[in-house]
Amino acid sequence: MPDQQSFGILLVVWTLLTLAGLAVLHLSPNRARLRTFVPWYTGLGAVLLLGIGAALGLPVALLAVMVPLLALITYVQLRRLQFCDGCARTVPRLRPLSEPEFCSRCGASLRN
Repeated sequence: MPDQQSFGILLVVWTLLTLAGLAVLHLSPNRARLRTFVPWYTGLGAVLLLGIGAALGLPVALLAVMVPLLALITYVQLRRLQFCDGCARTVPRLRPLSEPEFCSRCGASLRN
């Protein structure tokens, strides 16, 4: 039987993390802050997802399978992000084999 109180707390924390992340990603003009914030934000989201699974009462074997899958998903998600030097916008790499050359917001070159 899932622990309803733990699940509710984790769901509220997840929602607050999402709102804080959206605010920082869309309102912060500081690229250096974004580069340090995004890995922590993504990792914390993965840990919270694992915590929600544990609060729901998932078996230990399934949680053990979730850990490497969440680590892989987090790694891929972080590798697909880059930041514009001009406007500090987050620019995702949508195609697996090609990187964007210009920022979609300001038009600055993304090649260093």
